[in-house]
Amino acid sequence: MAGHEAAQVLEAQQPYLGDLTTWESWQKWCEAVINHYAELGQRCPLGSLTSELGKSSPQARAVVTGLYEAWEAALLRGVQALTPGDETPVDRARGILVAIQGGVVMLRATDRVDYLIAGLTGAIEPLRPADAAARVL
Repeated sequence: MAGHEAAQVLEAQQPYLGDLTTWESWQKWCEAVINHYAELGQRCPLGSLTSELGKSSPQARAVVTGLYEAWEAALLRGVQALTPGDETPVDRARGILVAIQGGVVMLRATDRVDYLIAGLTGAIEPLRPADAAARVL
């Protein structure tokens, strides 16, 4: 079950997650993530995965670790594409991932998506090229 849930997390972000090479693609990805989790609300597969992890199952832990590593790698490629001179791309990619996770936890606790919107848009804002207009989600 955990493997299926993990696959759903990444699949829901496609095709955008696989091509975060422009600011426009980052915005589309961000919008897709927010819409996806807003639609799921309490039925979040991420919540199911973390519940499994809480049971200390080595198999579930391996699946969740693999999910986060794949997700981080995709975000890292996107960060590097937009900010080639960034000296901390791994930290920036992890910050984006943490913004999603924190936003989803808050969404599940409050049924309010605005925490996810604020966290995710704030996390990707440093990637915005100087000549690109800000976009309000």
